[in-house]
Amino acid sequence: MQVEQRQTESERWALVAVANVMHQRTVQKVLQQEGFNTVTASDTDSAMAALEDQVGAFQLLLLDFDLPGLGALDVLRVYTYLTIDTQAGAIVRIAEQTEESLVSCLAAGVDQCLPIPTDCERLRATVRALLPRRVMAQAVC
Repeated sequence: MQVEQRQTESERWALVAVANVMHQRTVQKVLQQEGFNTVTASDTDSAMAALEDQVGAFQLLLLDFDLPGLGALDVLRVYTYLTIDTQAGAIVRIAEQTEESLVSCLAAGVDQCLPIPTDCERLRATVRALLPRRVMAQAVC
């Protein structure tokens, strides 16, 4: 797990839990260009440790569906349990999108599923569309 720097309330933070280091770096670069500081993890254990260390700090979770260990949906369940009042946007990357995997993601509260490999422009557009909805939803609650 790599923490880029310490957080302040005005900063935007994303957890990038992607197993493949090259993909992780690509996703991280796109998110940094979108104004995010990032914490990276390459497996379920390190992703959960980051969530526990920085409860409520993340505005975005970007996870691989088949993250080594328990998997992305279990990471998302832990996040939901730890942060009842604040919810980050959740994007899950799936190598083989099946009806079952998509239904599982929707049931777990995932906002958007993207294919692997993930197109940078599609990721950028997804992040830009997702975050304003999340900010508005939190303001209403």
